[in-house]
Amino acid sequence: SKLPKQGYTVVVTTHNPAIAEYGQRRLPMRRGALEHGEKSQPREASSI
Repeated sequence: SKLPKQGYTVVVTTHNPAIAEYGQRRLPMRRGALEHGEKSQPREASSI
C-alpha cells in the first residue's frame, strides 16, 4: 500500500488546495480534457 499512497501523495501534497483539486479532476477527466484541451489551448494561444 506504499506504492499507491506515494503516487497519491505527490498529487495531493500541493502548496495550493486548488492545484490538488485540479490534479484529482484531471486524472479521471484526462481523456475528455485532452480532446477538448488540445483544441482549446491553440485557440487561446492564438488570441494572445
